[in-house]
Amino acid sequence: METRARGMKSLLAAWSILCMIIILSGSSSSRTSVAAAVRQSRWHGNAPTTVCGNITGNTHWSLSGSPYVLSCYVQVSAGATLTVDPGVIVQGSGDVGLYVQGTLLAEGTATQPIIFKGVTPGAGNWTGLFFDGAEASRSRLRYVTVADAGRAYDGAHDHDHGGWLCASGVGAAGTGGGSCENQGILLRTADPSLDHLTIEDSYTDGLRVLADVPPLHPSNVAFKGNGGYAVHLQTIASLPRQLSGIALGPSSIALDGGTLPPGASIQATEPLTYTLLGYTTISRAATLSLAPGSVVQGSGDVGLYVQGTLLAEGTATGPIVFEGVTAGAGVWTGLFFDGAGASGSRLRYVTVAGAGRSYEGAHDVQHGGWLCGQIPYGPALGPGGTGGASLEK
Repeated sequence: METRARGMKSLLAAWSILCMIIILSGSSSSRTSVAAAVRQSRWHGNAPTTVCGNITGNTHWSLSGSPYVLSCYVQVSAGATLTVDPGVIVQGSGDVGLYVQGTLLAEGTATQPIIFKGVTPGAGNWTGLFFDGAEASRSRLRYVTVADAGRAYDGAHDHDHGGWLCASGVGAAGTGGGSCENQGILLRTADPSLDHLTIEDSYTDGLRVLADVPPLHPSNVAFKGNGGYAVHLQTIASLPRQLSGIALGPSSIALDGGTLPPGASIQATEPLTYTLLGYTTISRAATLSLAPGSVVQGSGDVGLYVQGTLLAEGTATGPIVFEGVTAGAGVWTGLFFDGAGASGSRLRYVTVAGAGRSYEGAHDVQHGGWLCGQIPYGPALGPGGTGGASLEK
C-alpha cells in the first residue's frame, strides 16, 4: 500500500509539473502573439490612405492613417502646412512626389522615424521631395529617411509645377517635351532644416541644390546607395559654412562650379570628397578650409581658381589630395592662385596629381584672362581672355 501511495504521489507530482509547463508555454505563446499583433497593426494593419492633388490648408498626417500612398503629385501650396507625425510612412510609385511651396513639418524621433519611400523597394520607384520658394525654407525634416526616389520625370508634365523640375535636368524649364531626372530631395530657393536625415537608394543624386539656394545648414545627414552624387550643388556658394556631420559613404559632393563670394568662409572639420564639374572660384576675401584627408577631384576643363584664401593643411597620415577623377596626366587643369589675396593660402601635406590638361582658350574669359596672360608661351597663343588658343599647363 505504501509503495502504491508513493507511486500515486509521484504520478500526481509529475502531472502537476506537466500542467504548469503547458500553462507557461501557452502564456508565453500568447504574449508573443500579442506582440506580433501589435507590430502588425502598427506597420501593416492600417488600410492605406490615398492622397492626391493640392493641399491648400493646414493638414495633419497621423500614425493611425499610415501608410499614406501618393497616387499623383501632391502639392503643399504656399500658405499651407503639412504636419507628419513620428512613425508615419509615405509611399509613392511612378511619376508622383511631394512638391512643397508651403511648409512641411516632418519631425520623427530616433525610435519612430518618418519614412518616405517607394511602394516597392528599389531606386527610381518614385520622384521624391521638392522644396521650392522662400516659404518652403520653414520646413523641417528631422529623423527622416527618403528612399527609392529619383525617377525620371516626364517633361511634358513639367508645367504643372512651374517649370522648376526641369531646371536641373534635360530641356528648357517649363517647356516640357523632355525627360527630367529627379533626385531624392531637390531644392530651389529653399533652405529647409535637415537634421538626422538619411537619403538612400536614389536613382540619381541624393540631394540636388540649384544655384539660388543660400548656404545649407544640414546636421547629421547620411547618404547610402545613391546612383549619382551624394550632394550635387549648382554653385559652391550653397555649401554649408560649417561642413560637419555629413556621411557621404563612397560618394562625394559635386560642384557644378560657381564662386564663393567675398566674405564667405567655409570650414570643413571632417574629410570629405569633392568632385569639380566646372571651374570653381574662391573670390577675394573668401576662404575655403579643407580638413585633413579631404580629396578634390576634377575631370576635363575644370580647376580651382583661387583669388582669396585656400587653406589645405593635411597631415602626414591624412594628406589632402587634388587629383583627376581617373588616373593619368592631364585629366583636369589644376590649381590656380591669382593676386595678393591668394598669398595667404597654405598648402601643407598636399598632393596635386593628374593635372595639366590643355585649356580651351575660348573659355578663358570666364576667369578674367589671367590663364593666358600669365603663362609665358608667347604672343602666338593669343592675349589672355581673347580665346582661340589651347594652352598646356
